[in-house]
Amino acid sequence: MGRKKMEINLISNERLSSLLKEKKIKQSELAEKLNYTPQQISRIVTGKERLTEDFARKIIELFKTGDLETDMFDTIRYEWLMGLDNFKTEGDRMGAFYDGKEERTALTIRLVELCGYSVKDINVVCLKNGDSEKTYLPGMTLEEAFLWEQKNGTIITKDVKYDDFIQRTQSNSDCYFFFRRCIEMKSPRGSKRYFYKINEFFDIINAIIEFTECKCAYQFRKLDSKGIYKWC
Repeated sequence: MGRKKMEINLISNERLSSLLKEKKIKQSELAEKLNYTPQQISRIVTGKERLTEDFARKIIELFKTGDLETDMFDTIRYEWLMGLDNFKTEGDRMGAFYDGKEERTALTIRLVELCGYSVKDINVVCLKNGDSEKTYLPGMTLEEAFLWEQKNGTIITKDVKYDDFIQRTQSNSDCYFFFRRCIEMKSPRGSKRYFYKINEFFDIINAIIEFTECKCAYQFRKLDSKGIYKWC
């Protein structure tokens, strides 16, 4: 029984050809550097022979500069060379990752909601007094916050009227109310968590995104001949 013929991926052959032109390396030079015959290189470049994993990785290693930071972002990716995706370097892949950040964030928030946690943008009343700030309970109106402060706080005295205070604060006073964006997260059981610092909420969303990325990337590692994990 004859050996099964391996399917040729013409995309990988074309990318190898374009890479050699970009790096200004002749096929004969590549053959000499990698210990292949010029005929073998020619057959791969012209699409008559399959670009193997082993050969692709040798090419990638050949074009590394030896500088860790440069190689981290500018090294040709195996996945691109083999036609598995369209990100030529790690820098290209990371650029696309950050370019899609807004859409990815929105989809992740939607995923959180599908898990039963509602997410809502709300405004909370705050009081600025010189260098200090006070935040009132979510759901409080401006007037309710004023009355609470007047009754329980130390900033607004009992003889001050609401309308007079609001009018005064519109005249560049050091003491005034303002609204701050807050995110309300509600659990399936009805408990609520308020994120007065927006970054704290988006830290959670980014952690979910990074976890997903890591879980996906984890599927592309394997043991080498020495029993050490490597990424493929």
